Amino acid sequence: MFGDEIEALSTLHPLTGEVISEDQSLHVFPASHYVAGPERLQKAVRGIEEELQERLAELEKQGKMLEAQRLRMR
Repeated sequence: MFGDEIEALSTLHPLTGEVISEDQSLHVFPASHYVAGPERLQKAVRGIEEELQERLAELEKQGKMLEAQRLRMR
């Protein structure tokens, strides 16, 4: 890996570190899954929206209109 670009994918032997194969693709799976029901998800979304409004008010009060606009666009 160089910077943020991957130069090569290889499968290595776990004990020797020897290259077993050169790969063209790789599947990456999450270490854990988190499943939330619709009610819990909606509650989380409402909380995020409330926090967003609070932060926007803080930025505008400080005169940081550009930062507030950028946050709105996300």
